[in-house]
Amino acid sequence: MSEIRVALIESQDLSRYGMQAALGQSDLITIVGEAAKGREGLDLLQQTQPDLVIIELDLPDISGIEVIQQIKNPESEAESADLKVLIFSTEANEELVMQAFAAGADSYCLKDKTNHQDLLEAIEATYQGNSWLDPAIARIVLSHYQQTIEQDTNDSSPGSVSIEPIDPAVGPILGADPLTKRELEILELIVGGHKNEEISQKLYITLDTVKTHVRNILNKMGASDRTHAAVLGLRSGLVN
Repeated sequence: MSEIRVALIESQDLSRYGMQAALGQSDLITIVGEAAKGREGLDLLQQTQPDLVIIELDLPDISGIEVIQQIKNPESEAESADLKVLIFSTEANEELVMQAFAAGADSYCLKDKTNHQDLLEAIEATYQGNSWLDPAIARIVLSHYQQTIEQDTNDSSPGSVSIEPIDPAVGPILGADPLTKRELEILELIVGGHKNEEISQKLYITLDTVKTHVRNILNKMGASDRTHAAVLGLRSGLVN
């Protein structure tokens, strides 16, 4: 993997120092700059053009969500379509979480539940184009999707288009290459917000075996990442 250039937008000094210490453990990551406020952060991004930015939602001038909107807005001077956004925050409020993803966040870590190794893994996964979600955040996102699906179904009328029980997007799962019993077990644990290490412990299998099963699940389901696979699993009825 090539070098990952990372910028930090974080108002708390101790949190910034902690991230610097964590990221300094990786030869793949270079911190190109840091900012304690949102507007300073936007200027920093223009100047340094990083691959990924880590953003706290609670900033003293403008919110982290507004920063993301500025980054992802095609009409903004700060716009960068290729820039990956990783939220590193204490906020686990459903409304704020969904606003962050609606604005364009790629991954979401909770400060009080993410250790140094998790943060490094989250950065690498996000840089590669995948989503990394803290289990608590994953549950919020999946719950939101479930509520949306149920609402759409309940609101269906003879003149509207209802959501079918089986999503056409996951047709391949039920066809020539279905998920194995073990893969279904792992998919259920992914939906439950469990990380690979936790799945390994629960099923008494090695971490490498878990990773192999997860790759197979993503390939069979045509999913871009774990969250996408979980959503498709819920919509297809494979997982309740």
